[in-house]
Amino acid sequence: KLAEIYYKNGMKKEGYQAFKRALEELKAQNRFEDYVRLMEKLAKAEPDNVENLKELSQIYIKRKAYDRAYPALARIHQQNPDDLQSLTNLAQVCAKLERKEEAIGFFKELARGYQKQGLKSKAKEALQKVLELDPEDELARKVLASAEVSVTKEETKAKAEEEVVELSEEAEVKEEVVEAGIEELDEAVEEEAVIE
Repeated sequence: KLAEIYYKNGMKKEGYQAFKRALEELKAQNRFEDYVRLMEKLAKAEPDNVENLKELSQIYIKRKAYDRAYPALARIHQQNPDDLQSLTNLAQVCAKLERKEEAIGFFKELARGYQKQGLKSKAKEALQKVLELDPEDELARKVLASAEVSVTKEETKAKAEEEVVELSEEAEVKEEVVEAGIEELDEAVEEEAVIE
């Protein structure tokens, strides 16, 4: 109640601190339902506080209250589009809510985000989720197919490089054997010359 009074009187900082103290007390007392209600009030009072929204969305996801997690995750994504964990949660929540087109769009966005970070296997997983939702999605199929081709090319190149290294090592060994044989032959010729 004190936190709400602070907010109503324009004292946001004090209100936020009062909310946080109350949340800590509720958590310590294992009063989970009250904790959730207070987190919801805090989310209304501080709609742009991403950390609070993340915590609230995690609570909803754990409770399988996907319809309540969706708005919090959408707000997080709107404020921080590069947060791939929240984007993953948003895509999965959309899939659970049978918002297929949104889920597909978010999984594709997630794949692009992972690709930018060089996380190719994560990008591939996101595109596979797209195909689970829509097996006919041409873009996902094309990108995954080209990824397979590039992986095959990379594997072929790596194998070829390994073979070159092996061949050069074998050549070095043979060269050493030949040089040793030449040295022995030279020594034998010198010994014969000395003996005669």
